[in-house]
Amino acid sequence: DKREKIADIEVGKAPHGIRASADGKRLYVSLTGDAEVAVIDTASMEVVRHARTKGDFPFWITVKGNP
Repeated sequence: DKREKIADIEVGKAPHGIRASADGKRLYVSLTGDAEVAVIDTASMEVVRHARTKGDFPFWITVKGNP
């Protein structure tokens, strides 16, 4: 398996955990420096949303269908 970088995506401060949606259309990235989750559209490779978290320091993330 050869892996290669396909994009640089600015998501926010201190990205840590990352999970894909079950269908692979979205990536969810926890941002420990912003207390948010960034949502990336995998077709455009762009951030389409930032969602605030209830806690101050989101670390790991789970996604329905891809725990």
